[in-house]
Amino acid sequence: DLVTRDDVLRMQAEVRAVTAKDSILDYITRLAMASREHPMVEVGISPRGTLFLDRMAKAHAYLEGRDYVTGGDVQAIFHDVCAHRVILNQKQSALQVLNLVHKFLVQKAQLIYYNTLKTLRQKALNSVTARDA
Repeated sequence: DLVTRDDVLRMQAEVRAVTAKDSILDYITRLAMASREHPMVEVGISPRGTLFLDRMAKAHAYLEGRDYVTGGDVQAIFHDVCAHRVILNQKQSALQVLNLVHKFLVQKAQLIYYNTLKTLRQKALNSVTARDA
């Protein structure tokens, strides 16, 4: 079957409706910031690149059949979205640097994720304790 113009417009609207929680947006922002702070990078992921990370993560989630973004969606599209956005200050390939930065960022993101979960659990526990009191 052929995909019609209306089909494409509908799918685009459905992708825009995919949600990314604040924790995911924070993760994307931290990825971009860390790329700009890496010592081997002259120019890292720009704010515009950050917007495209969000958009492509939503598209990935949509293609996976979900209406929400996970950290895995961001990780799945990270290299493809960012490889051409990084300018190095040394004679390294962009892919080498992105692999290094991505490895570092995944570790950092896991720490952020676990700290966020810890905070949310504590807030939920405090809420239940206050309600039961």
